[in-house]
Amino acid sequence: MNREAITKTAICRFDAREQEYIVESPLLDICHGIANSPKDAWDIFEDLLDSMFSEYLEGRRVGQYGRGD
Repeated sequence: MNREAITKTAICRFDAREQEYIVESPLLDICHGIANSPKDAWDIFEDLLDSMFSEYLEGRRVGQYGRGD
């Protein structure tokens, strides 16, 4: 997992049906920033990516939680 590559390939799009902005990267499709503004969507995406990248570095299964997590 390359955090910089994930960030560089992320895009922000507007979902007309949901009336929200969505930031996502094809390199990590479980990480989405969803908000009412592009800035907020990017902020959420970056926060989630930070958490997921920490999980990856700690050897945990990224984005999957079970009992005791």
